[in-house]
Amino acid sequence: MLIKIIIEKVLCADCLLPEYSPKSDKTERLIPRRVRESNMIKNKVVRLLLMLVLIPVSAVAEEWEDLNNQVFKAQSINNIPRALVLAEQSLNLATNSFGALHPKTLTSMSNLATLYFFDKQYKNAEIVYLETLKLRKRVLGNKHLSTVASINNLARFYFTIHSYKKAEPLYVRLLALTTELSGKSDLKTIDIVYALAVTKEKLGKLKEAKGLYVECLRLRIEVLGNQHPDTIASMNNLALMYYSLGQYEKAEPLYLQTLSLRKKLLGDKHRDTFVSMNNLGMLYYSQGLYDKAKLLFINALEGSKALLGEHHANTLSSMNNLAVLYEAQGHYEKAEQIQLESLVLKKRFFGKRHPNTLIAMNNLASLYALQAKHKKSESVFSEVLAIKRKVLGNKHPETLTGISNLAAAFELQGNYSNAEPLFIESLATSREILGEHNPDTLDRMRYLALLYINTKQWDKADALLLEHFQLNSKFLQQVLWGVGEKTRASYIQQQESNKNTYFNFYSMEKSAFAAERALNVSMGLKGLLQRINDEINELSSDYRKSDKQIAKLNENIVRIEKQVALMSASDKHDGKQDLHEQLNTLQRKLASKVITYRHKTVDINYQQLMNMLSEKQAVIDFVIYREADFKTHLYKDEQLVALVAIPKKGIELVKLGGLMPVTDLMQILRKAFVKGQVEKEPQSTRVIKAKQALYEKLWQPLEKHLQGKTNIYVIPDGVLRLLSFEQLEDENGRKLNEAITLFQLKSVYDLRKLNPAK
Repeated sequence: MLIKIIIEKVLCADCLLPEYSPKSDKTERLIPRRVRESNMIKNKVVRLLLMLVLIPVSAVAEEWEDLNNQVFKAQSINNIPRALVLAEQSLNLATNSFGALHPKTLTSMSNLATLYFFDKQYKNAEIVYLETLKLRKRVLGNKHLSTVASINNLARFYFTIHSYKKAEPLYVRLLALTTELSGKSDLKTIDIVYALAVTKEKLGKLKEAKGLYVECLRLRIEVLGNQHPDTIASMNNLALMYYSLGQYEKAEPLYLQTLSLRKKLLGDKHRDTFVSMNNLGMLYYSQGLYDKAKLLFINALEGSKALLGEHHANTLSSMNNLAVLYEAQGHYEKAEQIQLESLVLKKRFFGKRHPNTLIAMNNLASLYALQAKHKKSESVFSEVLAIKRKVLGNKHPETLTGISNLAAAFELQGNYSNAEPLFIESLATSREILGEHNPDTLDRMRYLALLYINTKQWDKADALLLEHFQLNSKFLQQVLWGVGEKTRASYIQQQESNKNTYFNFYSMEKSAFAAERALNVSMGLKGLLQRINDEINELSSDYRKSDKQIAKLNENIVRIEKQVALMSASDKHDGKQDLHEQLNTLQRKLASKVITYRHKTVDINYQQLMNMLSEKQAVIDFVIYREADFKTHLYKDEQLVALVAIPKKGIELVKLGGLMPVTDLMQILRKAFVKGQVEKEPQSTRVIKAKQALYEKLWQPLEKHLQGKTNIYVIPDGVLRLLSFEQLEDENGRKLNEAITLFQLKSVYDLRKLNPAK
């Protein structure tokens, strides 16, 4: 489906900015009245004059102190109306007694602004905060601690009311001031780095936010150590950022470390531990590792229910994540039941415009779309997008998701005129704020290409799919080197939707370069996993003697692989799981280490392949893909094509029809082989007919392109890898390998090994 389903990012409590407190300004009180004792005999007149002046001032100061104490007391018990009355009295007293520019007066103003904020009188709060800052700058200067406190208060105010554009320049100024006054490693400075990172993220400036999160984590590790709660929160937030940017290989180790530390320090049943479970589950879901994600989501949900109750935000987030997972697995009824329940609760406890509520609405709309309830889907998506544009702005990542989803809802109804500008807007903005290699950007590129296909804009579709393939290839090259083998396999599995899109389009022969494009796609995807695994193994072998870290990693990998091999089917699942996790981690570390020694690319394109072949050689690349209905975005039966590469002639794309008849014939041969019939002479009539039928289906349509070729390299796909092409027979009983020499390869990269000189 086109619909981009978003799993809620569960932010833990320690990931949020600190809330306001009127007590933050309490430290700004004047130094209490000091009584000086003197052994000197004073003049009685002077003593009297001093008493006439000081006693009234001291009395007013004490009254002001008393009023402020009452303000704090009323606020501490959440009696905001009473606190407001007292704060206004405190300000009037200070203004009349000390003057408008006195520090006590400015402290009263700051406290009153904060109370206006608590009372949701945001306009009044803003006016008073701004006036306090203006007067403090005038009286105390830009670098006074009280002035800095006012900038901080105003920045936090804007952040809390979601006015991130106003908060950002204040945090930038605040960071410069705290760095100058307190130093880069001061905790106050680090907190500002964090606050600015969060603000940048809210504005959709993810790359800038990432740099700040990295710096914040580095500083917190340096100052607080690895196991401090603030450090762990920074790890979590940086992982979330990598996740948002599609850099899953960087997110995973941070998520795992965060979860491990929270289990160690807080226990298995702490709310922050459940948050880490959810976040790691999100990552696994995005990688298609549904079983691992499901286990984490269920544990987080059950734990949150028991600890926090059914109505807590963390519990509702876990419900949402589990529903999305069920949806991905096709369990629509389960998913809808959970989503409806979650949405009702979120509207009740958070309000309609809260991010958690919007996520629930988005996911419910996606579910409606999957069930072909298009009008319901469009209505909910429209509502979500309108709110996101207003609250988050047009360039926020969540807004982009809303734009893409509404566009998809229009497209599914055949309303292309409304869908196209939305897809174009979403893609352009995604390129700008997320980058062109981001998975979400790539998805949006593919969605727009599909629309161009549906509207018969062939040239636009061709150009966009070509760009998509090139950018996606770069993304895969980058990400696959940073993960373990199991995760690599998951990434490759997720490429099926891209593969289906490419080959459905190229099989329509709407592109002048369809066959060439198709071959490049197949070579880019097929054998990629094997190629990277082989390259990592070769590099680790080459540098094992000179690099002790590589040697140690190889040693540990071999040790765990032996342990896994020795485990029987009856061994405990948990033990196997732990070993596989350890193996995946070690493989990831090895890949990250040996990539530093990688000095050249091993990609093969169409032209390079043609240069590798002699006049008597040819390559047949079989590709299996699912036929798609681009209007409904539903997949049909699997289809089979052959890409025939012939030196000096080019590429031929030959359609071979549905795959099912081929698999049925292969099943006959497989059963016969199991029974030993294949090796017996004479073979059964059924087996012979199956071989001849496969010849007719798979080879006969290609013969006219292979005249004069004696050495043919066959690269099968999917189930065809189980077929021995040499055994195929023509109608006269002649086996295929009697007339030509066949080489059956895993991928085109094996050809380089067979023809090293080329």
